[in-house]
Amino acid sequence: MNKRTNLWAVLLLAAVALCLTMPLFAQETNSPPATVGDDFDINIVTAMVKQVLNSPASLLVIVGLSILAWVIEGFGPHPRVIPTFCVLGGAASYWLFSAKSSVPAEFPNPSAVLVVNGLICGFVSYIAHGKLVMKFFPKKNGTNGTNGVLLLLAGGLALGSTACATRLAQGGVYQSDTVLYNAELAITTAYDVIHTYVAWEKENRQALARWPEIKQSADTMRENAKDWFNSAHALRDAYAADPTPGRAEELKKALDVLRAALKEAAKYMAQASE
Repeated sequence: MNKRTNLWAVLLLAAVALCLTMPLFAQETNSPPATVGDDFDINIVTAMVKQVLNSPASLLVIVGLSILAWVIEGFGPHPRVIPTFCVLGGAASYWLFSAKSSVPAEFPNPSAVLVVNGLICGFVSYIAHGKLVMKFFPKKNGTNGTNGVLLLLAGGLALGSTACATRLAQGGVYQSDTVLYNAELAITTAYDVIHTYVAWEKENRQALARWPEIKQSADTMRENAKDWFNSAHALRDAYAADPTPGRAEELKKALDVLRAALKEAAKYMAQASE
């Protein structure tokens, strides 16, 4: 089992745990339970229908889960992740859109009604995600739906890496040295984005064949990134030991190489997502 599969397994277990603990945080009201009809003892199907009639706004959970499923789809997860997320998410979050007081008083176990209605809404949200959301916001260029998400990641981090802190609190690990702080930020950001970019290019190489410059760009980063980072780390350490203007300028030149790579990654991701 690889790291990616482990991650999704942990997320799914977290969803199950949320499903079990959400009743502790469920919304409640001081009003008496709503009643619909004169029956004293009703079956769960009737109670489910009457609960929805008493609280139609609870169906908004379908809209919320469909949107979240579309966001997760952008990361190219395992095929079973989306339906599992929708169904378990429906059971877990339905409590937030309704309350036990919306279940007819004649039914003795209102929690069961909310859980089952949540599961059904989760399943409906999965269908809505596949039939409606993905119809209007489809995957592009056969790149496993990752273009948009990775573009936002790379673009946002690339911009973040060029933004420099101008003032730090006194003391701390950087001793108020903004040059050192900005260098650490740029190096860490560059590593994350370059790694994401080259992995994206490899995973979607066939779909990206129409843009040979993207593969050439990724290959250049694979070949040179280690040297770029070694140089940046060495110059960062040299500046930390001797924080002079000359050392700062040398460090800036090394960081400019990394920032150029980030901008290039963002540019090509944007090109592939058009």
